Amino acid sequence: MSQSTEISFPYAKMTIQRTLSRMVALLVLTVGLIAPQAAYAGAWTLEKGQVWSKITGLYQATDEHYDKDGEPSGIPADYTSQEVYLDVYYGVTKRFDLGVQFGAINRKFENFTSNRHREMFGYRAKESGLGDIRVFGKVNLVHEPVVGTLMLGIKAPTGDFRAAPEAMSAGNGQWDVELVAQIGKSYWPIPIYANIDLGYRLRETNETIHHNPDDELIYNVEIGGSPVEMLNVALKLEGISGAGRRVTYAIPTAIVSLPQGIALEAAARVSVLGRADPSLGAPYTFFAGSTFLFGISYTGSLMQ
Repeated sequence: MSQSTEISFPYAKMTIQRTLSRMVALLVLTVGLIAPQAAYAGAWTLEKGQVWSKITGLYQATDEHYDKDGEPSGIPADYTSQEVYLDVYYGVTKRFDLGVQFGAINRKFENFTSNRHREMFGYRAKESGLGDIRVFGKVNLVHEPVVGTLMLGIKAPTGDFRAAPEAMSAGNGQWDVELVAQIGKSYWPIPIYANIDLGYRLRETNETIHHNPDDELIYNVEIGGSPVEMLNVALKLEGISGAGRRVTYAIPTAIVSLPQGIALEAAARVSVLGRADPSLGAPYTFFAGSTFLFGISYTGSLMQ
C-alpha cells in the first residue's frame, strides 16, 4: 500500500471556533504480528542506500456519507475522486529512512438531485490539481524480538486549496505534523506477518478560512502472509478519529512480486464504520463506500 499516512477528507471544513482543547497524544505501543516481505511496509526500514518507490492510483465513486448516528446516508449528488500518488523512500542508514510523497487529485460532483444543490455548487462542482507534499522520517529503535520504529511526518499546504464546500480542494490548506509508533514481528519461516501503527496528528490553522481543525488519532493494523511464491496477501484495518468524527476502513490487499524488484499491488479500501461529528453533523464527516487502488513499486539500490 501507499505510505500515505493521511486519508483525504471527503468534506472541506467550514470556519468554526474550536470548542474543545486539543487532546493529549498518548501513543500506546501494542505488540503486533508481521512478516518480512520483499515489499516495503510498516515498521521495517530499508537497507543503507536502498530505495523504495511507488506509484498508486485510487478511484472512488459514491453517493453516501456517514451521519451522526453512524449510518450511511445519501448525498444529493454522485461523487467521484481520482487520485495518483508518488512515494519515494531512501535508506540513509540501516535504521533511518527519509521519504516524500507527491499527489495529483481530481474530484467532482454530478447528477444533482435538486436544483438548490446544483445552484449552490455551480462551478465549484469540479476540482483538480496538485495535492499537498508530505515528508517523512523513520527511525528504527528496536530490531529484536520485535521491530519498533517511530515515524515523523509533516504535510505542507502546497496543494491547491479553495474555500468551497464538500472537499472540492486538492489540498487541505494547513500544516499537519504526525508522530506514529510502528511495531511489527516476523514469524519466519512461517510466512505470516502483522504490523500495528498508532499515532497522533497535530493539525494547524487553515489561514485561508481561519479555521483550526481538530487533531486526530490515526491507526493501522495489518496481518498477512505469502501463501505461494511471488504472492503476498494482507488485510488491513485503517482508521481516523477526531472531535467525535471517525471512520474505519477494511483493506484486503494482494501484491505480486516480479523480477528486478518490481511489485504490483491491488486493493479495495472499504469503509466499515463511520460517524459524523455529533455536535456538527455534515459536512464534518466521511464518505461511505469503497475506494479501489492499484500500485506499482520498485525496491532496489540507488547505486549498483
